[in-house]
Amino acid sequence: MIRAAGKALAAITSIAAVATGVTAVASASPPPPQPAWLKIDGIAQMGGMNFLHIVANGQRNMAGATTGDYAATVLLAGMPTGIQVVGPVTCISVHKDTASLIYPISGVRPLGDFPAGLKDAQAIQVSVRRAMPGHPAQVGLNGPMATGSFHGCEPGPTPMAFTGTIDAG
Repeated sequence: MIRAAGKALAAITSIAAVATGVTAVASASPPPPQPAWLKIDGIAQMGGMNFLHIVANGQRNMAGATTGDYAATVLLAGMPTGIQVVGPVTCISVHKDTASLIYPISGVRPLGDFPAGLKDAQAIQVSVRRAMPGHPAQVGLNGPMATGSFHGCEPGPTPMAFTGTIDAG
């Protein structure tokens, strides 16, 4: 009885596929992730004011695991305030002259790491664009938002000027 029902279901599915022109296609596995790295060290500027010193170093291996660290020091009138937002780099995306990373916020120095319920609960995306002839380097920040709300880390808009080093590949 069950065997007959299974055969009938298979026949109906085949007829429906032919009638609608839809055929079953085996889905191919996505290609393995390519190793990548992203190093950022420089100053984000808004309205001509230096407001954030970004230092990030992240890498993705052949297995797709991303590691690294991020620190952003808040600047006031271009001078370090001693307030620094820190976290691990968990996602890297590199495309020619643009790159991006995601880092969950683990803590704020000098206060220290957040308690377990808050640690890494919010994340920030940092997108960068390398300087090109006639166009300065740029940076964009997205967040903080719930860490789970990020799906991948394709580079986003980069509306702010950036002075420093962007090394990606």
